[in-house]
Amino acid sequence: MTTLARRLAGTLSASSAVQPTVRSIALVPAGAMPVEEVSNFAEKLGRFLAEHVRAAVFSASSVEQILGAGTASSKEGAASAGLAGWLTDQEDRHDVTLYAPEASPWASGSGLSAGGGSHFWERLCVRQADVVLLVGRAGSDPRPGPAEQRLPASSAATGARRELVLLHKHAGEGSWATQQD
Repeated sequence: MTTLARRLAGTLSASSAVQPTVRSIALVPAGAMPVEEVSNFAEKLGRFLAEHVRAAVFSASSVEQILGAGTASSKEGAASAGLAGWLTDQEDRHDVTLYAPEASPWASGSGLSAGGGSHFWERLCVRQADVVLLVGRAGSDPRPGPAEQRLPASSAATGARRELVLLHKHAGEGSWATQQD
C-alpha cells in the first residue's frame, strides 16, 4: 500500500502547480474479494494519503450520517439532498476523494437495503470517479465478481479509467490489510 499511496500522493501533491487529473477514486471489489476488506483498505489508504494531501473517504453510511438517511440509497433521496452537488463540493475541497464500497449495507440504521441501496451507491461512485480501482487478492480466482459484473461494459460509459490493485499476504502472517494497523 505504501508504494501505491506514495504514487497517488506524488500525483496529487497539494503544492503542485498543475491540477491533478485524478481527484476521485471509486474502490470496487475484484473477484471474490469481500466488500468489508475493500472498505477497510479504502479507509487505510485514505489515512495514509491524508498525511500527504487533503484526502477524504466516503461510504454510503458516512454520507448518510452527514446528509441524512436515504441520501445514498436511492435516486430520489440523493436528488432531494443534492448529493451529486455535495460530492462535487467535497472533491473541490480535497486533493483526492475516495469512494468506498458499503461494507454492511444491511446494518441497522444505515437506511440501505441489502440490494438496491448498496447498488445505487456503487453506481453513483463509479459515475463520480476519475478512476475505478479494482481491489482484489493476489492469487485468488481472477473471474469477475458481482461488483465487477455490474460495472459499465466500457470505461467510455463513465470516462473513468480502471486500475487493478492486488493485495498480498506476507509469508507466515495474516491478511496484509489487517497487519497495517
